[in-house]
Amino acid sequence: MKIEKLLLLDLFDLEDLPVGISSIGQTIDKNHFVINNKVPIPIIDMSPKFTQNPYIDVLNEDDENIGTIYPLKTNKEAIMSLNEGKFIAYLDEVDTDTHEFLSDEYEFRNNYLLLDIEHYAEYKEKYYDYSAIWGEFSHDKEFPAPYLKSVETIRVVKNLKFPTDLHADNSLRAIKQTYGFERYLKLYHHLELLYDKELLDRIIALKDNYSELGVLIKQFERKEIQRLDNVIFNHCNDIDRIAHRMNKIEDYKDIAKKIFFDFGKDSNPLNNDFSLLENILMEQEGFTEENCKTILGKNKADTTKKYQKFILQLSAYWIYRVRCSIAHNKIGEYIFSHDEEEFIVEFAEPLLNEIIYQVLQDQE
Repeated sequence: MKIEKLLLLDLFDLEDLPVGISSIGQTIDKNHFVINNKVPIPIIDMSPKFTQNPYIDVLNEDDENIGTIYPLKTNKEAIMSLNEGKFIAYLDEVDTDTHEFLSDEYEFRNNYLLLDIEHYAEYKEKYYDYSAIWGEFSHDKEFPAPYLKSVETIRVVKNLKFPTDLHADNSLRAIKQTYGFERYLKLYHHLELLYDKELLDRIIALKDNYSELGVLIKQFERKEIQRLDNVIFNHCNDIDRIAHRMNKIEDYKDIAKKIFFDFGKDSNPLNNDFSLLENILMEQEGFTEENCKTILGKNKADTTKKYQKFILQLSAYWIYRVRCSIAHNKIGEYIFSHDEEEFIVEFAEPLLNEIIYQVLQDQE
């Protein structure tokens, strides 16, 4: 509400209010109301862990209470039962052109910080811009909504089995992740957990064979990509299904070039040669044995066994490079922007899921 409209309500003369109004003004920068010596500051985005609290006190470095957060967003509350903080937030947010003032109920659009006026200047100068760090909420910016995939059908997958209880738990954690980036990392954990579980099983089975034990323990030192290769090679058998998922990269060649080639590693089965990927995708049906044999030639796909090995290695490389780009924000790794979440949801996640399906089907 604008200050002019707020003043026109003549709140000082109204008796039928949830709380009495003793003063109305504006902050010195004219960005916010000051009502009863409290400044209502909208909170645009907030960690969901705070939403179960009716209010949260905000303390300064001297443990002095400087204000109160009210998690109000989407709350529908009876106006006449609002306490002082909530009613001041209501006065800040309500639009009297579209909502009848003091009607029965109101649904809040934002959460609110009710800040004591004597702390406003310091708060704006030192804390306002960094609230996402110290408070896990934001006054100005809301993180973009996740990319949502259009799903019309879901196909069941039979003969799945969780190798451990941790895998079962991880499957539930994955579906709770709203954003594709975080969900991808949770799905990837299925493969990490399996490698460690199988290696531990082999160590336990050795009993007192200490010479072989040293060999197995040394495998814990393997690079992550080698571990992933090991899991995929040991459990994935349906090469056609994997190749079919890989062909979807045709729709995301620009991003693929950046992740897998511009930021490519020596382990790239395509030798960091983007033209090889382009040539395969130009052929009908993409990653078929015949196309790979023609384009890659000897030592890569000139036999069925080599073709199968190539598909498994390339899928592992792609899965791992995506994982590193999400998990590591550092020089040497491609850093995704939020606008590229579609690539994760439409290409990388289905490929990873295909590998997980085959791995978990091979647990009998």
